[in-house]
Amino acid sequence: HALSDRSQALLQGLRELLRDDDAEAGDLLETLTAQLVAEGDPLAAELAAVARAIDRIDFEGALAALDRVHAA
Repeated sequence: HALSDRSQALLQGLRELLRDDDAEAGDLLETLTAQLVAEGDPLAAELAAVARAIDRIDFEGALAALDRVHAA
């Protein structure tokens, strides 16, 4: 489905942080999730697996989970 420009930009930023193993990914994921909730986008609920992987500092797993719920 189509994301808003802001959500798409946040999603791209999240992918880049995860690829760089950057801990800021957790903060950006929170911002992205809040944006998606505000837009009523069901993708927000699907990002829980990404959040769990980030919490485990498993950035590769988080990126894989993100790819499963939203292909690049």
